[in-house]
Amino acid sequence: MHTRINSYTLEQVELLELDDIKGIIASGEHDFLFAYSPDAMRKICEQSAAAQRLLETKLTELFASTSQDAAPLYEREGFKRPMSDREWLGKILRIIRGVAAGEVFVMDPDEVGYAEALAALEERRAAREARASLKEPQRLAALRQIQPKALTPQGRNDEPVAEHSTHEQGGTPVARGGGKHQENRCPPTSDTSTEQSPTDVVLFDVHFYRGQLQVSNLVTGSRLLTIGKGARKSWSASNPLVVSRISGVRAETTTIEYVGEELRVSDIETWVTALRYGAQAKDAQGARLPLGTDVQLREIDMLKAMRRGDSTPQYKSLRGQVLRLQNAKIVITTTYSRLIEAIAVAMPDDKDAQTALETKRLHVVVSLLGDSTSAAKRDAPGTFTITIPSRVRALFGKGLSTWFKEDEYYSLKNPTARRLFLLYDRHAWPHPFTLAELQEFLGAKMADAPLRQAINVAHKELFAKRLISEVPKYKMNEERPGAKTYHIKLARNEDPALRK
Repeated sequence: MHTRINSYTLEQVELLELDDIKGIIASGEHDFLFAYSPDAMRKICEQSAAAQRLLETKLTELFASTSQDAAPLYEREGFKRPMSDREWLGKILRIIRGVAAGEVFVMDPDEVGYAEALAALEERRAAREARASLKEPQRLAALRQIQPKALTPQGRNDEPVAEHSTHEQGGTPVARGGGKHQENRCPPTSDTSTEQSPTDVVLFDVHFYRGQLQVSNLVTGSRLLTIGKGARKSWSASNPLVVSRISGVRAETTTIEYVGEELRVSDIETWVTALRYGAQAKDAQGARLPLGTDVQLREIDMLKAMRRGDSTPQYKSLRGQVLRLQNAKIVITTTYSRLIEAIAVAMPDDKDAQTALETKRLHVVVSLLGDSTSAAKRDAPGTFTITIPSRVRALFGKGLSTWFKEDEYYSLKNPTARRLFLLYDRHAWPHPFTLAELQEFLGAKMADAPLRQAINVAHKELFAKRLISEVPKYKMNEERPGAKTYHIKLARNEDPALRK
């Protein structure tokens, strides 16, 4: 066993910023990397996506060039036993990639404190299951009482699903690691809202992970929605975008994939507007149309609703957005029994959902918009009919007005502020976000310094519009030990006059 001689100590590398690391690597030195402990590596990767990419690239090069032959075993910071350079590089690379992928638990079995951290994680899981089991009799009773026809499209109201208090509960960090390391909090035990119906119990309790695995939240609480510019990325069924991080959600038995073109805030505005027209559609006698029925839309009305102009480029953009949404698909694959149960109840006529009750595995594809037929060649130029997919309506979640607050949203001018508002407004409690998380949710490709500047500008606008209670500083946060975060506090939670 040997002691590795490094020009840097752990304490010194912990103080290195991204520019420092770039400079050292550019000078041709790499021994300083071996001074990092797993905790120190996790911390810098959580704080800076750019640092994570740089370190992963360099360590991958070192791993490829390091001999597999027997080598000296060195004592390593943060590990319980000595190991060779190649073994250490492999373990650290797995940790870095786990953090980047937003894995729930990113520790190596040879790390100091691994057993304790794992036990703490299991304790929290047990506590969560215990809380859920308290409502198990109510859940089972509700399932027995619900009649399938009560949940068919004809039985729903003008919102995608009856509006209910499904604001996402904020997260507390799992010991060690970052990214998706968030536990769902319990809602307050003293509920002053109206009595829940059996439908509410099934659809809005633990079965949708307390509301986060609904189509509305999958869109705004993940990397599906970006502020990108220029050419759009595209994902196919054979090479889908895997959504590894959903803000505030732990979905260990559920995989979310996306197929289609990259979505931006303008696409979501069009989607919301189409859904709202569909939710309000009535027949000639004034009765609400069944969900999934074709709804006639006028392009000029949609543009006005979205506070856009009526120029030729605006019409062209609108048509492109509709087509993009029609080709956009969210693929949900899960073995989580309660989620399967909830989806089966929400879609009683859906063969895939009902079969999943027997197979214990659900694979469902949700198209964001259905087919459309243009009326331009007939007697109503600029008018077209479009289908609102029944799966969107069944699995959407909270009501449109709760999920997308039009007045607040359109009062914002900055696209980054609009995107952050859709993300932040999902959280019922103050919530900490690392810079790497916000970079992923925004789909931003800029370096850390300009990204922080852009976020700060957006935060100032959100504060000026009284949507957040303060302009948050990027600093260490005790809820995410060892990580710098923006601690977001919604104004409605600080000022009762703003609550709706």
